[in-house]
Amino acid sequence: MKPFFKNILSPDEWLIHEKGFDASIMQERESLFTLGNGYMGSRGVLEEIPFDTAQGTYIAGVFDKSISQVSEIVNAPNPVDLRIIAEGEKIDIRGMYLHEHNRILDMKNGLLARHTVLANSRKERFDYKSLRFISSDHRQLGAMRIWITLLDAPIILTIQDNINTSVRNKGVLTEGRKKHFQVSEVRSEKSINYVCAKTQDTSILLACATHLTVSHSNREYSAPDQSFDIRLKKGETLVLTKVFYGRTSRHLSRRLLRDRTIKSVRKYSKLGFDRLLSRQKKTFSKLWQFSDIKFSGDRDAQKTLRFNIYHMLIAGNSYDNDISIGARALTGEGYRGHVFWDTEIFLLPFYIYAFPKIAKNLLIYRYNRLDAARGIAKKKKFKGALFPWESADTGEDETPQWHKDLDGTIVEISTQDYEHHIVADIAYGLWHYYIVTGDKNFMNQYGAEMLFETARFWASRVKKNKQDKRFEIHSVMGPDEFHPDVNNNAYTNGMAQWNLKVAAELCSDFIKKHPARFKVISAKIGLKPNECKQWANISDKLYIPVSKRNKVIEEFEGYFKKKDVAIRTFDKYFMPEFPPNLPLSKVGQTQLVKQLDACMLLYLLSDKFDSETLESTHAYYEKRTVHKSSLSPSINAIINLRTGNAMRAYQYFLCGLGADLKMNQSNVSEGIHVASLGGSWQAVVNGFGGMRVKDEYLSFKPQLPEYWRDLEFCLNWRGKQLNIRITHKYIRINVKALKNKRPLKVEIFDDLYTIIPGRSIVVPKKDKKC
Repeated sequence: MKPFFKNILSPDEWLIHEKGFDASIMQERESLFTLGNGYMGSRGVLEEIPFDTAQGTYIAGVFDKSISQVSEIVNAPNPVDLRIIAEGEKIDIRGMYLHEHNRILDMKNGLLARHTVLANSRKERFDYKSLRFISSDHRQLGAMRIWITLLDAPIILTIQDNINTSVRNKGVLTEGRKKHFQVSEVRSEKSINYVCAKTQDTSILLACATHLTVSHSNREYSAPDQSFDIRLKKGETLVLTKVFYGRTSRHLSRRLLRDRTIKSVRKYSKLGFDRLLSRQKKTFSKLWQFSDIKFSGDRDAQKTLRFNIYHMLIAGNSYDNDISIGARALTGEGYRGHVFWDTEIFLLPFYIYAFPKIAKNLLIYRYNRLDAARGIAKKKKFKGALFPWESADTGEDETPQWHKDLDGTIVEISTQDYEHHIVADIAYGLWHYYIVTGDKNFMNQYGAEMLFETARFWASRVKKNKQDKRFEIHSVMGPDEFHPDVNNNAYTNGMAQWNLKVAAELCSDFIKKHPARFKVISAKIGLKPNECKQWANISDKLYIPVSKRNKVIEEFEGYFKKKDVAIRTFDKYFMPEFPPNLPLSKVGQTQLVKQLDACMLLYLLSDKFDSETLESTHAYYEKRTVHKSSLSPSINAIINLRTGNAMRAYQYFLCGLGADLKMNQSNVSEGIHVASLGGSWQAVVNGFGGMRVKDEYLSFKPQLPEYWRDLEFCLNWRGKQLNIRITHKYIRINVKALKNKRPLKVEIFDDLYTIIPGRSIVVPKKDKKC
């Protein structure tokens, strides 16, 4: 396969291989091999659309409800459908004899290549190759080319160029499979196939046009029809090139939709596949200049990390601030395309440091739904803004009522009623963006209002305990979803305390130093100076349960009184296994923790707790956390590093790193786990790279795994690009001015240094190992 594509594909360090075909994991492979650009995601299905394939074409921001419990991302008409029939037998990996099958995902260039050899019932073989991509240069564009060679005998092939409108969203519980659109127009004119569909409830028009070029016997021409025959000789190769273009009425007038879509596909077809491919490689490879992470010593981990970064690259968008990234991005229908806290806490940091414009768009998506969040808070008799636990297009809460639990039982969902920590998570994300970028315009136009409204929510959410002279938060659920409806969850209270404190300080700063800004925002939301003082007072007195005896943070009030169940067995990834004799329905009566909760607070607010609290709290929960979430292992790797357990840290890192590519999670068929992607990036940069934000500067205290020889990555910090190289002997930082030419202050191994843009600094490590 590689020789045929040798001038197209990247070196092997950038390639993910599928060798052979296994129908039992076909849908998992389709998730892994998804192509996309942040606007459109196209699952890595085989072009012939074999039986039981999970076709998926998703357009960011296109949701619909119809007969579903809640609004969900729409599985749109699929243009990656090109069927070839050989005298009554479809050339199909599941319908013919398979001799050979290989696929390659080229992560550097965003390409999917395939080579398959099949034989029909007469044992006549067909050599089938394909190459396709979703353009990173023109977001509505995709292209594919197929080469098919007859190896044994002449034959008549029937070519069928389709835009598949039979696709449906997967069935969930009692809903069954759903079709979220109706076809409103179909036409074929001058070799162009065009389909327009309309979503059932949201009435969004989905337009798609394709053009097919045929090449054989030294002839090249546009396909004469949607279905046509070609007679080929033995040894002859037929080349089919399909260009497709899709637009929606979200960004274009309905009146112009058809003409613009058809004109665009005609335009790009004339450019030709080779020129489009060249543009794709040039544009996509540039993305890696800002995002690649390199280390030597573990080739498999290096490739897997690049796989995770690849999927973050195809998930983000820099053009639309009215869409976000769902829990499975545009790779599948897991969690119905909804946006969770995963985005701000796990995924956002990657974009903040690599692509700040994308990070800003993700935050403005939340701002655009601030009124809806105010409405949710009002319905629940709170003030300020309560962001939904699951968000889609409108900003209303889209959490379904029922869900299949880890053991397969159907349970009623209550996360929307209790997991209010998402309010502080969003505030944390926007503050993180502001601190790293110094984007004052963002803070003035969007961020301050969000911070003040989230603080207002917490001020109305707390209860005053007059006896103990403190404030508390009752009836919540932290990230540990084994324990709903608890009082004083440490993570929730800690993040709320931080949210109130930062909002109060910003408000005070506005009043004292920028009265004009305060006047504008005060007029808009009715903010009074005494509110800011109230936030500070609540923050100072908000209760966080910590054991006075051993300085262990209690996950929630009464947690230590729960039954202490031992974790005795571990899986092949050294991850703890759920006790076999404990029913999942009884887990809330125990101290078992689903995922990092109190320890997550230690990570996000690391400067708030001393080393003794960090070590004792982590040691306690390390024995009780089962990590039944893809969000958990990577962050636990960082905490293990900070508490001195490098070996266990690497085990957690590998588990989180391979959540999708190694299929460490059982539901990869439903899409890629984006929180795990971002978590693995943080494990490398914040963990092994030792990067933290301290006050107004970056700090580095790396801890390389002993078998890594070096680590290289780059970061954006306030208009500068930092290129960092770490070895076991030194750390080198080169600073390039992008917008800000002022000297950079940075802490390395606890000492402060000043670096002039355009220069480098090398700081040796006194100890033998980093």
